[in-house]
Formats: sequence, structure tokens, C-alpha cells
Amino acid sequence: MPFCDAEVRVAVDRSVFAGLNGVVVQITADVGSPSDPENAESIALSPLSCAGPAASIAWQSFGGSLRQRPVRAGAETWNGQAADGWVALQCTDGPLLQVSHQVSQRSSLAFAPFAEQGGKALLAPLGTLWGDSPWHDARRTGGLGLGDTVTALVGAQFRPAAPDWSARQVRYRLLLGQDLDPGTLDLFAHPPLVLVGSAPL
Repeated sequence: MPFCDAEVRVAVDRSVFAGLNGVVVQITADVGSPSDPENAESIALSPLSCAGPAASIAWQSFGGSLRQRPVRAGAETWNGQAADGWVALQCTDGPLLQVSHQVSQRSSLAFAPFAEQGGKALLAPLGTLWGDSPWHDARRTGGLGLGDTVTALVGAQFRPAAPDWSARQVRYRLLLGQDLDPGTLDLFAHPPLVLVGSAPL
């Protein structure tokens, strides 16, 4: 995605390993500084998309359980799942997009923001997507609707996170696949520590 008027250089290295049904992708990006970073809204350095809308999203929770829910209709963007290392997006036209990331290299509690744009589902691993919040129209139920207006004006947490990417270098690794079991996704996200030589006392 463009980052206002800043130059963004992205290097993508893809690797395939015997016995691993997926592609390991190494992303290295140098994000420039736009003239007005506050106008930046979204950053997607490794976007994945369905040919059409998505039906559901699944992920591993930090408690170790597997969760799944339908895609939220009517929301421009959302990132409501706290995923421990991997997510899987089910496209309505059939494909299952599975994404795992190495949490020791770069991490986020909500690492997979999702949006539907132009009738297509978009997943931005370790990126940031922004859209207007749904309008709840509280006046239908007897309210004044002031909560929707005031929250957007004073809630800094509802503003785009993309300005934080200005003048940064970003590196991370992903495992992408369509037929990976949860154990493989989890092992890539949390690789074992291997100690070579004698252990320190």
C-alpha cells in the first residue's frame, strides 16, 4: 500500500523446504518518512487477499485453544482476535489462507488486521489497517448518538496506527500455506530453542 508521499522499499525472499507444506517468506522493509505522517492510515507490507469476501477467521488463542468466528459484516476493518502466532482466513470462494509468524522476531497481540475492500477480503499480517468505525445509530433505541461522535473525537486509540511506521525498518518472517495443521503453524510461530555446547553454570 502507498504510504502517503514516502518511499517504501520492500524486499521479499521466499523459501520452500522439503517436508514443509508451505512457503516461508522473509520481509525486509525500509519505510520512509512522509511529509505529513499524521495523514497516514494503513500499512500492509505483505497483504494477502481472497478473490472475493471471506467467510470466517480462525486462530490460536494465548490460552492454547483454537477459536473461530464468522467475519463481521458492516465493519470496514477489524482486528478483534488476540492470536498467539497464527491465523487462518476462510475465503467464501474456497481457499483457506493460513499465516504463521515467528513471535520472537516481531510480535503483536493482534497481528492480523482484516478488511474488506472492493468486495475482496484483505489480510495484512503484522501491518495496520484503518477504517471508520461502524455507526451504531443509538437514536434508534432512544439515545442521542453522542457517544459515537465523542468517542471518535477524543479516543486516540481509534486513530490510525500507520504514523508510527514513519522512518522505520521492519523485518519479519511468515509461513504461508493452505493445508497446514495447527501443530505446524504453532511450531513455526514458537520455534524450539537449541543449545549447542555446554550449558552455562
